[in-house]
Amino acid sequence: MALSERSRSTIYQRLTPMLGEEVTAEMLSYFPARDVEEPATKEQLDLLRAEMRAEMSELRGELLMEMASLRDELHTDMADLRHELHSDMATLRHELHTDMATLRIGMERQLNRMTVWLAGSVFTAAGLVIASMRLGG
Repeated sequence: MALSERSRSTIYQRLTPMLGEEVTAEMLSYFPARDVEEPATKEQLDLLRAEMRAEMSELRGELLMEMASLRDELHTDMADLRHELHSDMATLRHELHTDMATLRIGMERQLNRMTVWLAGSVFTAAGLVIASMRLGG
């Protein structure tokens, strides 16, 4: 029950000398000053609980939708990343094969040059040996 301002003032003035200002103010805090400050009834609390449950349910639904949306985005991003990674790996594999083929061709050319040089050196040495044997013998 609410106390009028006049009643609150009278109680405050009469009890303050006996109980002290702090105790009197604390005691008056248990009595609302206006009807708006009346203690809540069970029906009001039940209504408030129902409103809170409805709001929480709505928030839960929004949260679940947002989580589903984020999950979809994550799956899409992962699929895009997987595709990009496979593409990059294929490109690297192709570059590696190309570089290996280029290296193989270069090595084959070098081996051919060395073989020709070695054969020429052997024939030259053989010619010198034969020439020196004819001259000396």
